[in-house]
Amino acid sequence: MAFAAVGDRTRAWELLRMINPVNHAKSPEEVTKYKVEPYVVAADVYAVSPHTGRGGWTWYTGSAGWMYTLVLESLLGLRVKGNRLQVSPCLPADWKECKLHYRYRETVYHIACCKHLNEVNRV
Repeated sequence: MAFAAVGDRTRAWELLRMINPVNHAKSPEEVTKYKVEPYVVAADVYAVSPHTGRGGWTWYTGSAGWMYTLVLESLLGLRVKGNRLQVSPCLPADWKECKLHYRYRETVYHIACCKHLNEVNRV
């Protein structure tokens, strides 16, 4: 969240990829090593043999909420401010666009974020 707040989108997304539990279980071999649910944020991923790569301490209260807040607000940039939606994304440099379908109360918003042509080469 801090890297997104200062505009370092490269580092922000790099760290998300590191902590995203789905990225620890992309193959049967990774699932066998990780040993915990790939849909729950693990508090630990062990770095010491013989448990290197194994997840631990899952199902902590609040971890799902913080992951949701990180992705939705800090990275995709969608925030509810009073009765308004504010969109200020911090997207990876190689993304040309992203689409959000967000339900707020009884309304579904279909939001598309696209790079302007003059921003394609900006870092």
